[in-house]
Amino acid sequence: ACRHPPPGFFFSGVEVLLSSQHAQVLLKTLEFLYRHWDLLPEAQADKLRNMILTKPCDRFWRLLLHWSPTVRNFFAHLLVFRLEQPCGWSLPRRSFEIAARVSGALRAGSGGWRAGSKLNPLLEQHFTRLQRCLEELARPLCAAAVAARGQGVPSTLLPYAPFAHKTVHNLREVQRDLQRALDRWEAQTDANSEPPRLPSLHWDTAMLDAEEERVIWVRESELGKGVRNGTF
Repeated sequence: ACRHPPPGFFFSGVEVLLSSQHAQVLLKTLEFLYRHWDLLPEAQADKLRNMILTKPCDRFWRLLLHWSPTVRNFFAHLLVFRLEQPCGWSLPRRSFEIAARVSGALRAGSGGWRAGSKLNPLLEQHFTRLQRCLEELARPLCAAAVAARGQGVPSTLLPYAPFAHKTVHNLREVQRDLQRALDRWEAQTDANSEPPRLPSLHWDTAMLDAEEERVIWVRESELGKGVRNGTF
């Protein structure tokens, strides 16, 4: 008989994949989590949030301030549209209620999936602190270096902080616009209109290969060796 793996196997697998040094492994993992996040119960989503935020403490920053712009972009999408929001926030509630009532799973007058869902308050506070830290890291290098030491951020990642900050800021604007669009869609009466959807993720494999080749070249150059050895 077919047996499902224990839940711990899934979390252990995700932890191993997110610790990879290979950009394409990270992209596949981030895309998988982004696309299927709403299938998770909130308690298991919180377990993933805590794993990304706290084990080890620099995993969050190594993903958000990754050398690859594509990895930074994918993780910023996961952060803004998934990690910082309760599960199901972007699902069209009206469609969910209709389907659930047909199946008898939802009583008339009760709320849909998005109704009343909230993020864990402790996690919400943690995300607020991380947001402030990113703003500090995006400042000129001297101030950013001081902030990095206080947050356990590797100094080699600091050059990417302004780019990550701009990406996250822009995506938060998109998230707020999407929330307003969802609210308008819920209030309208046209049953045939399509609900707003989350942004999709794409990457150019050829461009990513070229980025990885440049990084390998820099690491093996005298400059890269000097940075790793503390010479520069």
